[in-house]
Amino acid sequence: MKRSGSMINVDSTLSSEVLSKPEALGVDETVEGKYPKYQRKRANCTENDGQFKITTQSDQYFTLYAHRLETMRTILQERCAKTHPGVSVKENVLNMEESECILIGALYKAMPLKPNVLKEYTEERAILPAPQRQSFVSEKDQLFLEDEHGRTLLVGVAFEVAKYLSGTCVAVRGKGDPYTGEFETYEIILPGLAPQPSLPSPSTLKNKWAMLVSGINLGADGVNPLHFQLLVEYITGRSGSPQEHSFQKDIVRVVIAGNSIYVPEEDLFQDHSLRFTKKEQTNLASSAKELDLNLLSMARSCVVDLMPGERDPARYLLPQQPLNKCLVPSSSKLSTMTLSPNPHSFFLDKVLFLGHSGQPIDNIEKYMTVESRMELVKQTLQWRHIAPTAPDVLGSFPGNSDPFIIAQSPHVFFVGNQPKFETELIEGEDGQKIRIVLLPSFSTSHTVALVDLETLNCIPFQISVYDDEEYSS
Repeated sequence: MKRSGSMINVDSTLSSEVLSKPEALGVDETVEGKYPKYQRKRANCTENDGQFKITTQSDQYFTLYAHRLETMRTILQERCAKTHPGVSVKENVLNMEESECILIGALYKAMPLKPNVLKEYTEERAILPAPQRQSFVSEKDQLFLEDEHGRTLLVGVAFEVAKYLSGTCVAVRGKGDPYTGEFETYEIILPGLAPQPSLPSPSTLKNKWAMLVSGINLGADGVNPLHFQLLVEYITGRSGSPQEHSFQKDIVRVVIAGNSIYVPEEDLFQDHSLRFTKKEQTNLASSAKELDLNLLSMARSCVVDLMPGERDPARYLLPQQPLNKCLVPSSSKLSTMTLSPNPHSFFLDKVLFLGHSGQPIDNIEKYMTVESRMELVKQTLQWRHIAPTAPDVLGSFPGNSDPFIIAQSPHVFFVGNQPKFETELIEGEDGQKIRIVLLPSFSTSHTVALVDLETLNCIPFQISVYDDEEYSS
C-alpha cells in the first residue's frame, strides 16, 4: 500500500476552531519557505496507581467485601445525616424497625439466569448446550440488602430491581416488617460523587492536550495496520501542515487504554487448553514486535502510557498488572514509556485522570438494565466504585482491601474499548466537574480522543485512508 494513497481526516471541531487560527497556536509566519521548529510541551505527571498494583494477596474475598462495606458505611452515614437528619440510622440490617429508619449495606441481586458453575457443567454434558445470553436480567430477580449480620429482602414500588446491581453499597430508607423480615423501601440512597481535588491555575494548563486511544488490536483479522502507523506519524510530527505541527506539539501525553495486541478467544484454540499453536505464537510475536517498534517511535517524541486490556497477553484478573517488558523490549527501555496497570490513575499537571480498559462496563451491562453506556458510567461514579461486580462475576485478585473504590472524583474519567465515541461533562452537588470519555476501538473506528487540560473539553480525532473498503474486502 502506498503512502500517497492515505489521508488524514481531522474532526471538524478541531480543524475549524484550532487549526484555522495559526496565530493563536504560536506559528511563526515570519519564516517564509521554511517549516518552523517546535518544542513539545511538557506536563508534570504523578502516578496514582498505588491501589491498583498488587503487592500482597489474600486467600479469601471476604476481606475485600468487608473493606468495601466498611469504607462505604462511613460515607453513607455522613450523607444520610445531611439529607435525612431526623431518621434513625441502624447499625445493622437486623435492627430494622416498623417505624421509618435507614439501613446501610451491600446490595445482592438474586438472579435465576445468572451463570452457575454446576449448572454450566451439566449443560456442557447435555446433547444440546444452552444458548449464550447477552443479559441475565429477568422479572424474577429479587433485591436484598446485606451486611456482616444478615440480609433482608427489599420490597416496594419506589425502585426497579432491574436498575440495581449486586456489590454496590447503599443506604435504604423505609420500614421493616417483623413478620416477613422484609423491608418496605421508600428510597435508595447512593454514596454520590466523591470529593474532587482542586484544579491548578488555568494559565499553567494553557494549550496542553492529552490523547486517549484504545483497541489498536494489532494482529486481528481485517485490521489495517496503516491507521496506527499514520497515528504514530501524526503524534511524532511527521505528517500534517505547519499549523498542525503547532497543535501536535501541545499533546503532552498519550494513553493507550488496552487491547493493543490481539489474542484469539479461548474457543478459537484447537484443544481449549489456553496453549498457543505454533502459528498463533508466530502471529503474537509479530504483533508484539510491530507494537514495540511503533511505540519506540512514539515514545521518542511524546510520553506514552500503555495499559493492558481484555484481549492483551496479560492476566485477566483485575486490577490487571502492567504488561511484561518482554513484549515491548525496545520501547520499554525509554523513560518516556510507562507500562501501567488497568485501571490506571495519574495526575497530569494536577489534573486527575482515572480510567480502565472497559471490562467492568461490559460486565455490568449483563446484570442490570441501563439506558446507555454513558448512563452506566455515570452510575459507577455515583456508586464511587469502578467494578462493583468484582469479584462476584468479574475476575479480580483477592486482597485485604478493595482497590476499585473511588476515593477522589477524577477530572477526566475514561473507559476504553466501547462501541462508539461518547463524551459528556457532568457536575456534582459540591462543584465537582468530571469529563467522561468513552473510547471506541481504534481498529474499527480509527478514532481517538483529545482532552484539553485547561477547559476539560474533549474532541474526537479520526484517521482514515482512501482504500479502507478495498483493504477490508
